[in-house]
Amino acid sequence: MDNRVGVTAELARSSWESDGWPIICYVIGYFIAVVLGHILVWPTVKTMWEAYPNGKPNKKNFKLSGVLGCVERTLYVACLSSGHAGFIAVWLGLKLMGKWRFAGEKNNVSTSGSGTVNLNLLLVGSALSLAYGALGAYSIRWLLMEEYIFLAVATLALVAGTLRLLVYFRFIVKPDPNRAKNGSQE
Repeated sequence: MDNRVGVTAELARSSWESDGWPIICYVIGYFIAVVLGHILVWPTVKTMWEAYPNGKPNKKNFKLSGVLGCVERTLYVACLSSGHAGFIAVWLGLKLMGKWRFAGEKNNVSTSGSGTVNLNLLLVGSALSLAYGALGAYSIRWLLMEEYIFLAVATLALVAGTLRLLVYFRFIVKPDPNRAKNGSQE
């Protein structure tokens, strides 16, 4: 078990009987990961998909990816705060294997290079979800240890980075109409 995670669990157990502060810390950590993460990650990933028309997923299934992102961020917080971070690697491995497995199927992606775009967008979305999950897990630790400055700086940095991606893909990256016609991707 990671010593840093052990400190979080030990602090929670030591003050469990004295007050409800550990419960509040966990609620705040999961809120940051799941709610704040969803508010910022989902529109960012959606904007990225819209910037690459050939890489656009099935519209019916796209909302399901938002739900999956919330579930993943919950899973990431639970794994990181309980000392089972290795499961995250297994989860991401299964997710990527599934993506490669279905990447060549008809009606999922074309064979014109958009599979690479889809994979890259999947990786960026997964990395953002993992970052918010890690922020949620570490925010629990920082709150329990009363290290509020770390929480504030990390949260502001991650939110600023996510908003930077959103602005970049919404206003700077313009889809090339020729790219959609001939299927070439960067």
